[in-house]
Amino acid sequence: MGSLLNTLWKTVILDDGAFQDWSERPNVFLRGIVLIILVTLVAEIIVFGVNLVTQVQPVDLTVI
Repeated sequence: MGSLLNTLWKTVILDDGAFQDWSERPNVFLRGIVLIILVTLVAEIIVFGVNLVTQVQPVDLTVI
């Protein structure tokens, strides 16, 4: 993480070597966005499952 921040800092001050190093790295920001989306989807599935178990009531046969 420290090397990534160091490379970002050098890229900001327009160091050509740091820019080349940055362009060779995988897109960290895209990975972060995908990770956030995946975590959100997993959390929504868990919340849906918990709500399904806690709020769904069995059918009352006497009413039918």
